[in-house]
This record gives sequence, structure tokens and C-alpha cells, in this order.
Amino acid sequence: MRHCAVTGCIIILAAAAAAPLCAPVSAQTIGAYERGRGHNMLRTVRERLEKHYYDSSFHGLDLRAAAARADSQIGVARSNGEIIRVIAGFVQGLDDSHTWFSPPRRVADVEYGFEMQMIGDSCYVVAVDPETDAASKGLHVGDRVLALDRYAPSRADFSLLENAVYELNRRPTVQLDVEGADGSRRTLEIRAKFTKRPRMTDLATLLRELELSGRELFAEGALDQDVSILRLAWFGARSDIDRVMDRAGKAGTLILDLRGNPGGLEDGLVRLVGHVFDRHIVVATIRGRRDTRALESRPVKHPFTGALLVLIDSRSGSSSEIFAYLVQREGRGAVVGDRSAGAVKRSMFFEEATGAATLTLYGLWVTVADVIMPDGVHLEGRGVEPDALVLPTSADLAAGRDPALAMALTMAGYPTDAARAGTLLPRRDRGR
Repeated sequence: MRHCAVTGCIIILAAAAAAPLCAPVSAQTIGAYERGRGHNMLRTVRERLEKHYYDSSFHGLDLRAAAARADSQIGVARSNGEIIRVIAGFVQGLDDSHTWFSPPRRVADVEYGFEMQMIGDSCYVVAVDPETDAASKGLHVGDRVLALDRYAPSRADFSLLENAVYELNRRPTVQLDVEGADGSRRTLEIRAKFTKRPRMTDLATLLRELELSGRELFAEGALDQDVSILRLAWFGARSDIDRVMDRAGKAGTLILDLRGNPGGLEDGLVRLVGHVFDRHIVVATIRGRRDTRALESRPVKHPFTGALLVLIDSRSGSSSEIFAYLVQREGRGAVVGDRSAGAVKRSMFFEEATGAATLTLYGLWVTVADVIMPDGVHLEGRGVEPDALVLPTSADLAAGRDPALAMALTMAGYPTDAARAGTLLPRRDRGR
């Protein structure tokens, strides 16, 4: 089998999902071929984990016994979807943010027309596509999500819930129990939109497209020439980071918005550190199964030396978290917003295929190294606690106010209200 390494890449992507959170919509009859394909995929996944997972003890999980149980479940599965959920659940048994099963590609994309996000310990609707059933049913930005198909979202399993709904157990309708800004509660049945996908060349290309689709590298705004506000959507190559930091110019204050940034290339992370520190910095220690190395940065020729503030939220992951933590630890600046995702490891992608006349492509992300901060702290499962915890309310979300950016500006000596701050950066392209 061919494998594709994500070289020098620390990526935060949601864990694949455990056992299904909701019952499947329907179950189609499957035969020996489909069942055999499931057995083959599970065996390959287990072999990849045995060979490449960074912890040879698998955190105490008896991997072979877990695989045997999953194999038995495949033997009695009633649908292809159930087989996929069994394999995903087996992988999720490692409870690792960077190890997850990438199932065979679906023939259609699914959109429900809204996006949710954890803010503090509550889940809110943060975007609604006006051209969808979600909007016509009266779903609003700022609604608090009490349950999705009777499952209450939480920080601990939010990524599992999203993956169950969007990848592993997609359905034509979802039920949302929400609470409006006025405290009123209602239940909405929202119809999904399915769009046929174009033919795919290979899985690695697909994943790259998904990573970058609709995601510009950066956006900028400014209160005046002394303050530069930059939103970095993901960590690209060194040249990308250079291009972004050129926008900071000679401003006295830089507010770097890493909210929603899932991570990206290690090279990009190291380069950004070099742009804001005027000295050598040990970024982290990368500890794999067989070797350990230090990830280090050196300052660029003309690093930014002004005041620095970093914005993070619950979707800030991996490289974003490492950067924010270094800014805090080294006393370089302040971090504002919500606690970050707590998903910081190094992973590699393996592209797999099964079948003879007709190939089925699937894949597996495997954590190949742990990431340890210079002071010995593991951010995995912990995240970064901001210096100033600022959580938008339901009313803030509905009105487009940005209290976190307002706080950062105020801390920098430029008092700004949340309404004004909400106009300084373009709205994120959201909605699923």
C-alpha cells in the first residue's frame, strides 16, 4: 500500500468518531464482498497502528483484542455505514486527537446550512446559510444548541459529534433543540442538502483540497496605522508566513487572530516564532517511538518587536496552541479569548486502497510523535488558557459583535467597543 507522510506537519483535525452517536437512517443489505472489504480495512488499520503509532503500549489499550472485537462486529454488521463506524470506533479507542480513520469518500457532500462551535462550555450556532432549510426553519446565529438529535454537545466530544453527523452517519434531517437569546426554547427539524461530488484522483489530494477549500491564508484589518490586525487561517509554508508578516509593517501593535486556526506546517510555525522573537527559541520537543528532537526557531532578519496580542478560541489547535503558549510562557505578549482545543501532536497520513476490479480508497491519520513544550507541559487534552478569558454571548454572536478583539485592542491602549471591533475584520466564511 502507498502511504503519504505529512512531512513536518502538526495538524489538528477532529478525531474520527467513536461508536455512532445517533441511529443510522437506513440499513442496506450487504454481502460477503462488502463484509470482506471491511475486514481488510480493519486489518490494515491495525497493522499501521502497530507499526507507526508513537506509543508502543497504545496507552494501555490491548490493540489486538480491540481489533478482534471490531472484527466480530463487522461480521454481523447490517450496512456499509455500520462497518465504517465500527472501524472508526476501533481507532477512536486510542482517544488521540491526531489518530483517526478517514473513511471511503462519499459520492455526495452533505450540508445542513449551519455551523456550531463550543464557546466556553456551551455550544452555539455561529453561522447560518440564508439559502438553506436551516434559515427557513428559523435557526439564528447566537442560538444555543441544547441537543443535536437528542445528544447534548460538550467540549469533550464535540469533534466526535460533528464527525458522526457530517461523515460517519449522515442523514437527510437533523433535529436541533435550541435556546434563543431571549431564553425561549424550540425544536427544529432541518433538512440536509446533498451535492454530488466530482470524481476524485487520490485521497491525499482530497484531504489537501478540504484543508484549503474556502480558507484564505490571512485577512487583515486596522484601527489606525499604529495597530495591525491579522487573522491567520492556517500555518502555511515559510514563504506564506513571510508574506503575512510583511503586512504587519512597522505597526507598534500586532493583534494576531488565530481563532479557528486548526494548525498546519511545522515550518510555518517555526517561521512565525522567528518573526516575533528576536532570539533563538526552543519551540517544542518532538518525541517519537524511536527518536526525540528539538524543534527550534531563529529570528528573521527584521523581527517584529512591537506589542503582541494573540486571539484564540475552542477551534484554535496544534500549531496555534503552541504559538500562543510560547507567547505566554516567554512573556512576549498576552493571549485573549477562549481556551484552545487541546489537540497537539504530530501525525502522518497513510493512503490505503482495497479491492480488485474496483478500488475503494480510504486512509488513516496516525500520531507518530508527541509534542512537549519547553517547560515539560503537554498541551494535548489541556489546551491554552488565555490571559484574558472573553466569551461572546448569544446576543454578541447575533449582532456580529467581537468582544475578544475589543478586549485585545483595549489592552493594547486602544479602547474599542465590541460592536466596532466586529467590523474590523471580514466575517469568516462559515456554514456547513
